[in-house]
Amino acid sequence: MTHPRALLLSLLLLTGAANAGPVVHIVLLWLQQPGNSEQRQQLIAASKTLRTIPGIQRLQLGETLPGERSIVDDSFDIALVFTFEDAASLRAYLTHPQHRRVVEQDIKPLVSRIRVHDFVDVMGD
Repeated sequence: MTHPRALLLSLLLLTGAANAGPVVHIVLLWLQQPGNSEQRQQLIAASKTLRTIPGIQRLQLGETLPGERSIVDDSFDIALVFTFEDAASLRAYLTHPQHRRVVEQDIKPLVSRIRVHDFVDVMGD
């Protein structure tokens, strides 16, 4: 079965969209123990180390902002928003040994769910 991220990146490359602008990689994390502030801080600290990986133009990191509107999904604990120059930079990041180590050793043991959204930023700002 093809992984959704691999499929998206393949489509971007085939359509030429990979050159249309920066690629944004959004990662939402749900703690196994929601509300556990120590584990939340561990996730934040581990995630901050990812910014040293080549190819990342920007990393934003934060906790959920509770909302009252029905369309707001505030069920996650931590969000990471990465900006990469292009799809090739994202692919290099995903296979980088530091990324793989942090995900396997520091993030996955603390979370019950990970959701990823990737898109090409057509604004290009």
